[in-house]
Formats: sequence, C-alpha cells, structure tokens
Amino acid sequence: MAEKPSFEQFFETELIPALQPLEERRKTVIKRIAVTCGIIFGIALLSAALWWPDSRDPQALLLPGIAAVVLSAVAFKLMSADYVYAFKNQVVGPIVKYVGPELTYLPQSGISESRFRASGIFHHRIDRYHCEDMVQGAVGTTRIEFSELHAEYKTETRDSKGRRQTQWHTIFRGLFFIADFNKHFNGRTFVLPDSAEKLFGRFGQKLQEIGKSHGELVKLEDPAFEKEFAVYSNDQVEARYILSPALMRRMLEFKIKTGGKVHFSFIGGEVNIGISSTKNRFEPKLFSTVLDIEMAREFVEDLQLALGIVDDLNLNTRIWTKE
Repeated sequence: MAEKPSFEQFFETELIPALQPLEERRKTVIKRIAVTCGIIFGIALLSAALWWPDSRDPQALLLPGIAAVVLSAVAFKLMSADYVYAFKNQVVGPIVKYVGPELTYLPQSGISESRFRASGIFHHRIDRYHCEDMVQGAVGTTRIEFSELHAEYKTETRDSKGRRQTQWHTIFRGLFFIADFNKHFNGRTFVLPDSAEKLFGRFGQKLQEIGKSHGELVKLEDPAFEKEFAVYSNDQVEARYILSPALMRRMLEFKIKTGGKVHFSFIGGEVNIGISSTKNRFEPKLFSTVLDIEMAREFVEDLQLALGIVDDLNLNTRIWTKE
C-alpha cells in the first residue's frame, strides 16, 4: 500500500490544480456582486432622494435602505451559490477522501429531520430545518455519519398597533453526529448539558428532577461528570451499564475539548451526539484567497474534530456484541 502523502504534498499536487481556476472564479463573482449591490444601493438612494422632499417621512430614508440590504443579501447568496457548490465538490470532497478514504461527502445532504427527532434529545416542535455537508462512512469498524444542521421554532406576537411580528429561535445549531455503538439498547438514555446544577448547586439537582420528559434522573458516582451533565433514562440499570467510569471520563474530556454544549443519546444501537456551534464549517471565504494552505488545513481540523469522536469515546473497542 502506498504511503499517504503529507498534507503539504496533497495540497500542492491535488488541491492547487482545482483551486487556481476557483480563485479566478471567486474574483469574478466578487466583481459581479459588487456591481449588483452598487446598482441596488444606487436605486435605493435615488428613491429616498425623490421621496423625502415630498413626504418628509423618516421612512423615506429607512425603507429603501432596508430593502437595499435585503436585496443585496439575496443577490450575494444567489450569485455565490454556484461557486460555493463547485468549491465543495472540487476541494472539500477531496479533503474528506484524504482524511478518511472510506468516507463519502454529500454537500447538499445532511442528517434528516426525522433522524434528528429520533435522537430524542430535543423535544420542541421544529418550524424550520436546514442541514448540509453530510459525511458518512466508516472509521475503523464504526459506521458514522454527521452533518451541520440548524433547527428552529417560531413565535408570533403583535405589537401595540396590532402588527404581527415573527421571531425565530434556535433549538439546535451545530454538528450532529450518529455512530454505531455495537450494542442494542432496550432503554433510552440521555446525557445533557447540566446548566441547573452549575447555576444553582444543590437546588439545581432538585430542578433536574422536575423535568422528566427524558426519563428519570440517573445519579452517578462521579462529581466532575455530574457537574457538567445531567443523565436521564427509562432504564436505570442499563444507563449505569452504558456509562462506565471510563466512558464518562472520555465524554467529559470530549466536552472540554469541544469547548461548547454537547448532548448525547443512546437509543437502539446508536449514539447520537449534538455539538452546539455557530461556526459554518466547510464554506469557502469569498473575500479571501482560496490559494491558502491554512484555509484547507482548517477544513481538515474540522473533519478531525468530528471523526475524532470515534477515538475520543473509544467506539472501535467492541465491548459488547449486538443482540
């Protein structure tokens, strides 16, 4: 078997030939966007100038400005879409193969809403759902799949003049990961960020027991773990069987490594992991050159964070055999 090239060699031999035409394409897209946005804002200023002398209404200045911003944002998205798609297929795809030859990258796919719901982690209704950048395949003996996703719900209120106002609220945004745990679980066990105990101490423990939508609270003999997570299950014995001292230590270390909120569920024969983040991974930076090895290296690091879950949680060590 041929030795895997260094990332520097891979970048020079495999990526640069794809990046050079993409760099020219990027510059063309920026010019087109600049011209389009210039026209939009020019029309907005002209509209405001014509409207203001007659009405003296502040909205004569405000509304054209808002319209120009919205139209410019739409133009930016539409005019850069083909470039982004080409970049993902010609650059991110090969990077995924470089990092994991057994992996497949599907830029326009993601963890489906039904699978996200099936994880049982989040119970709120979903009014808007978006997913992208699916990676699936095997790491060692463990089947995995993950993608970025953003699930939201909306609320509607009326102001003092009876005008309806809609607000969107994030349920979860970040990287969602599903892996084969090689053990069929009879129950459902959830390991969730523990905000209550961090904020309220012992009183927070009582608050944990109030919400039972995820099952009964499971008390464990690990103060450091319980400071960061609250565990719920409909099978106390199985929950303790799953959450061995070694796995709890690894989950705690993984949470510290990611630096954000991490949610886990153990259902069926899978572990579901939600890593909260506002970072939009695997996207090209339109206003920066793509002929930059550090840009490509950042994609590799994002992939390694996700794929590292298999090693971080020791999922390739087959302790159990599925029933």
